[in-house]
Amino acid sequence: MSEFVTELVDFVISYGLDKYAGISIDGGGVDLAPVLATLQELNSHSSNLFTAISRPTQTASEEMAERAVIAYSAGWFDDSLRDAQASIEMYPYTARPRLVGGLAALMLGRGEIGLDLLVSAVKYSKNGQPEIGAIAALVASRVASAVGGKNLAQSLLQEADTVTNGRCPAIVGALWRHGVVVPQASPEQRLKDLWWQEHGTTLTYSQEGFEKLLTATTTPGPDYLTAGTSFQDYLDDIAQKVGAAQSAHQALLIQLGRFHDRRKMQMDDWSVKKALSYTTLGLKIGLWDSTGAAILKKCRTLADTPDWPGDSVWHEPTRALPADALNLFTYVHGASELLIAALREVRTRAEETRETPHHQQMVDGRPNIEKWITAVAFIQETADMEIAREAAGTLQVMLADRPLSSAAPVLHLDRVSAGLFEQIGNQINAGPTHPLIIDMEADPVPRQAVHEKGGEGFSTQ
Repeated sequence: MSEFVTELVDFVISYGLDKYAGISIDGGGVDLAPVLATLQELNSHSSNLFTAISRPTQTASEEMAERAVIAYSAGWFDDSLRDAQASIEMYPYTARPRLVGGLAALMLGRGEIGLDLLVSAVKYSKNGQPEIGAIAALVASRVASAVGGKNLAQSLLQEADTVTNGRCPAIVGALWRHGVVVPQASPEQRLKDLWWQEHGTTLTYSQEGFEKLLTATTTPGPDYLTAGTSFQDYLDDIAQKVGAAQSAHQALLIQLGRFHDRRKMQMDDWSVKKALSYTTLGLKIGLWDSTGAAILKKCRTLADTPDWPGDSVWHEPTRALPADALNLFTYVHGASELLIAALREVRTRAEETRETPHHQQMVDGRPNIEKWITAVAFIQETADMEIAREAAGTLQVMLADRPLSSAAPVLHLDRVSAGLFEQIGNQINAGPTHPLIIDMEADPVPRQAVHEKGGEGFSTQ
């Protein structure tokens, strides 16, 4: 064991990014238990090892790389290392045999060769193999960190971040966990952006949408485990905000439904309509305007009425977003106040003893004025602006961290089990909570969360 650790320490120091920190090899100064657990899991699950790596056209070099994969999967690590080195000698500018050889070397206890191959796998992954670079960087950074190579670990993760175009949550989370400081775009904020772009940019404002988002906060995917508990704390906070927005949405739905039902009330009295046309308001109501909805809609032409919420919101209020619902209720309140004031004017003028212009029209409309006032007030009562404000406010708080637009697809390392991600996210553990599996046998189908523009989504406008 001491020779293995010595080789790792020697490589880290010779790489030039970290200085010797007086690590006690024999005295227990290096805790390689998590790394060894990782390698043991690699061995026990080697039958599913390399699915994430593509199987290219079989040139001589690529055939040797394929042989290295087969040997590794069979547990023949010396053969795997030999074939990987032969592949590299034939064609050095590819990452695949370097990753396979690096893992095989570590399994053989050859720390310096193993770490060197993994570091070079990150370098050559720029040649169109970003998933390989990400996996190599995660393993190599974990090994380097175990022997004090913090700077090397950070450098590898930053290099892999560049190779994956900053779109790999596992790498971004590891950068956050390693405390890498990038003032322009911190890994912390970038990881949050990736999560929102994956889970929150195409959700509709509905109970189903809230449920999906809540599920995403509790099961974000293994890639996000590399950030440790800090990111889960963030998701727990988001879950509370989603719950508040969901409750407010439910209350708003109920209120919009009440409003929609009440505005169907019949208000079809020609004498009242005619009297209203001679009031100060001068409201013109047509013969066929026979419901509260139709009469309130007529008020949009009046000078002092609040802004019209729009035809689509007016006709389908139960589908309105909170901001639109607030505009709707504001309009209804303003229009109702004007209409009630005009109805009261009819009543007052009808009760005057002296003859005034259009007095007879006021008298004719007077018998049903109280019914109309009650009906309008009844509709107005359902336009609860506080409920709409609460829904709009909780939604805005929930979406405060969401990016304004979706970027490129999120790159996942689906063929890697949760073990590696958990080790990086929680380095104080003695070993992985779940086994580390890197599946490299089948052709790759890397999952990418694609978000197209133009879909219906949450709005805070």
